[in-house]
Amino acid sequence: MITLLQKATDLFEEEVRERLGSGNASLLESIQEARDFYVRAARTPVHPVRRMEWGAMAEIHVTSLLQGKVIESRVAHFFQGPLTGHGEFQRIVRQRLGEDLPLTPVLPSSYAEVGERWSVSAHSRDEIHDRHDCEIKAIYSVGSSS
Repeated sequence: MITLLQKATDLFEEEVRERLGSGNASLLESIQEARDFYVRAARTPVHPVRRMEWGAMAEIHVTSLLQGKVIESRVAHFFQGPLTGHGEFQRIVRQRLGEDLPLTPVLPSSYAEVGERWSVSAHSRDEIHDRHDCEIKAIYSVGSSS
């Protein structure tokens, strides 16, 4: 995944420079910080951590319910790192690289911990469930050596 995020960072920089030139120094600085981060992350072994951090992947068990009955149980993942919250970066990953990485925020807070639980109501009445119960089962750091 880190290699893919490095490619997405390069493509994102290319698009930013085409559209904005060097007119957005802070965004270009963020891109360089992301590039540096992903280079370090590629060399750092993955290891479990207790709390969500920059460069971490959360494993979340999601149980979908309809009128109190379990309809589906699945495992979802969420990665939090440089540029991953930027809509255009997510678009590049999906459209230009054809990947479906878990970059959309799903946690109740950016510093969620293993064991944390929450519920989310269905988005519309057309869905086949009325609630999702979620629990963070594990968090793995892919970008720090702590």
